[in-house]
Amino acid sequence: MSRITAVFLLGLFSSLAHADCAGLAEKLNAGLYPVEKGMAKDLPFSQCKVWPFDPGKTIVALVHFQEGSSYSVPPDNIQGLYDLTLLVVKSDSGEIVNRLFQESAFSSDAIRLNGITIDTAPYNLAKNLRAFGVTAGFSNSSALNSWEHTQIN
Repeated sequence: MSRITAVFLLGLFSSLAHADCAGLAEKLNAGLYPVEKGMAKDLPFSQCKVWPFDPGKTIVALVHFQEGSSYSVPPDNIQGLYDLTLLVVKSDSGEIVNRLFQESAFSSDAIRLNGITIDTAPYNLAKNLRAFGVTAGFSNSSALNSWEHTQIN
């Protein structure tokens, strides 16, 4: 019985940590990208993950549709370019430690962006130097020639 309770509590704590992480992404997004024209920038594909290598740090990836980049007629906020803001923050306070902005990081059209994930596999670059990745998934909607692709940076 105690094993079942432990598994339940582990699941509960991991879901709470994920919820806190999502709230952190929303808070950072609101601070970095204040409300414009009465509308806050949305977070369609953004992710957040505590870095297992250094639990004192959290990786946050904010993905925003680039205004005015729509490929569609009439314009939409789906097909076009997406910017990526990658943050490493202190897990306890949300203070930004590192920031990288990549304009037009992803293009989404007939081959659409499905989402991103933060990859914290142990990418050892040198002694005491570890990297993480951002994986992006793409696919099309063709029934005859379906296609999927994943890329990591």
